[in-house]
Amino acid sequence: MVVHVFVEAIRAPLVCTAGAATLDEAVRVLDDGEIARMRTLAFEADRLRYAAAHLLLRRALTQLQPGREAHAWRFVRGPYDRPVLHPSHPERVSFSLTHTAGVVACAVADATLEVGIDAESFTRAAPLELAAAKFAAAEREWLAVHDGEARARAFYELWTLKEAYLKARGLGLALPLDSLTVVPGDPPRIELAAELHDDAARWSLSLRRHADAVVAIAVGRRTAAQPPPRLVWHLG
Repeated sequence: MVVHVFVEAIRAPLVCTAGAATLDEAVRVLDDGEIARMRTLAFEADRLRYAAAHLLLRRALTQLQPGREAHAWRFVRGPYDRPVLHPSHPERVSFSLTHTAGVVACAVADATLEVGIDAESFTRAAPLELAAAKFAAAEREWLAVHDGEARARAFYELWTLKEAYLKARGLGLALPLDSLTVVPGDPPRIELAAELHDDAARWSLSLRRHADAVVAIAVGRRTAAQPPPRLVWHLG
């Protein structure tokens, strides 16, 4: 199976390199619900990132599922306020989207896979104090061997992988972050506490750096016996 990962750099005042040139142009593609949610955001930079991420998702779905224009996709809110395709659509896909300073991204896969994506910008100061409360002991030990900028980058790699797993499960932050332990490597992997009622062996994790940000992907197969999915990256 294949997971398509789309990552776009935002170069202000552009929304994204392969999308609309302005926020007004992006709004013409988004639906009323997306526009209403975007307008609740106080800062224009946040509105730009929100619009860019949702525009990217629409264009990605159209690229992978020809026959439906980007503006024609309809979404509803699922558990934990996660967007899902409207039941009227015959397409059966799993997707996740994210945005951070300078980057928007989405992942699209077959509906039999669970997929989560998260991104964080290295230009933001890393909240390292959260590690004491949110990270497992092994993760804190791994952070401790890094110094300065390397520690900040290591923090964001762990954080985004945790978030990607939780988003793939559709759980938001409903579970404590220290109930899953990221084991760094190439590729990274996870260890899961019994309370999560999940098999870590069925999960594939991946990291990629793009435009001063790190992008993390978590993909869950139905069983560990299935072969790991292949990631196809679309970078812009």
